[in-house]
Amino acid sequence: MKNNIPCISLIALLFFLSLIGPMLLDKKHQHDFQSITVTEGDTLWEIASSYQNSRETHEVINLIKIENNITDDIIQAGQILRVPVFQVTEKEIVYATSEERR
Repeated sequence: MKNNIPCISLIALLFFLSLIGPMLLDKKHQHDFQSITVTEGDTLWEIASSYQNSRETHEVINLIKIENNITDDIIQAGQILRVPVFQVTEKEIVYATSEERR
């Protein structure tokens, strides 16, 4: 039984990677971060909305909170935040162009 532990661990690891692998390779989830300074009256919702680039605002808020170790929705003027900057995909460009023609 002891000899099977490394094999079982390897199988479990491969199974786990097969579940999250596609998400790690999905370009929609790849992004860089840019630093911004919070100004008086800014909210996480407004900041996330201006950087969302067709993502759900609440998803962008979660990324901002994780990247900046924020546990609540309170931000202060003068605070430096790292916000995600998403790459525009070819599919999004085609969709936006077709929407403009309507």
